[in-house]
Amino acid sequence: MHLDTLRPVFDSSGPYLTVHAEVGRTDEHGLDQLDARWTTIRHELEHRAIDADVIEQIGERLREKTHVDGEARRTIVATPGGVVFDQVQPGHVLWPETVDIDALPDMSGWLRQIDRVFPFLLVQVDRTGGDLALYRAVTQDAVDEKTVKGETFQIRKVPVGGWAHAKYQHRAEGIWAQNAAEVAEAVTSVVGQQRPRAVLVAGDVRAVQELLDAVGTLSAPLVKLESGGRAAGTSEEALWAEVETVIAQFEAHAAQEVADRLAEGVGRERGVAVGPREVLEALVKGQVDTLVLDLDEVRDATIRPADFPGLELPEPAAEAAEVPADRVLVAAAARSDAEISLLPADLIPERAVAAILRWED
Repeated sequence: MHLDTLRPVFDSSGPYLTVHAEVGRTDEHGLDQLDARWTTIRHELEHRAIDADVIEQIGERLREKTHVDGEARRTIVATPGGVVFDQVQPGHVLWPETVDIDALPDMSGWLRQIDRVFPFLLVQVDRTGGDLALYRAVTQDAVDEKTVKGETFQIRKVPVGGWAHAKYQHRAEGIWAQNAAEVAEAVTSVVGQQRPRAVLVAGDVRAVQELLDAVGTLSAPLVKLESGGRAAGTSEEALWAEVETVIAQFEAHAAQEVADRLAEGVGRERGVAVGPREVLEALVKGQVDTLVLDLDEVRDATIRPADFPGLELPEPAAEAAEVPADRVLVAAAARSDAEISLLPADLIPERAVAAILRWED
């Protein structure tokens, strides 16, 4: 996971105010619920003596329309100078609504949600065209949809074996191939522009094969599904059960690849850092390519920044006596342009914290 979006947050000095708030409107009472939620947040901010201008900025953002259907969580980070981060995550989220003020922002919940994002393109085809839907995650609605309508042609009933039958059959197959080429062109365009991590194809067996023949090489892997399609009566439940299984396999494979790289490095005693101290020392030197964390394991631990002179942290965190470990590690990784991978502790050597290095001493 790249931390490009988070990197600018740490260009400002703290302390940092972090607000995680539900901003979705799931029914007719959604606006009233949001107003009540904002009243509670505002009172807490006023109680903590937050600058009135900053409170107003946060209130304007929390109350504006998100243009997202259903549940949505907004994460806002502000410093004394104003808002430095604002992002809406659609769908159900797993971390609580909070208002937090500390030397570094509380981004663990946001990171967990971002880690669940797996953009994919779902393509459902038949011989007349195809439906394309781009998703950011299995748990979220499509962010973009497109239908390709090809030419249709009805084969006439003629005596089997007659010359007319072959003629019409040949014409129909040409139309099917042309329709598949149009869908393939649309798929190639979406993949090139949106960079999904996988393309999932479902539908009529012949149409799926025509599409595979026409689409050529893509930058994302293409997977044929057994369920789904455009035909009437097709089971949506079966389709999405298979989609969830396929995406889970991709995610498990990606996690295992990181775990294998760590295990290989530990076995060779090179290319990795294991444990908080080794990882923090590598972050000081700018050696970390990928920070690997179990956020649940490190969240309750603390780090003394003074023990690691040169660690890239904004003020006042650099001078703080102790700071939550997850915040220090994420901030230092973002400021050194490292990536981050979230894994369960049992996949991380020595548990909780490790890193894949760019280079060694």
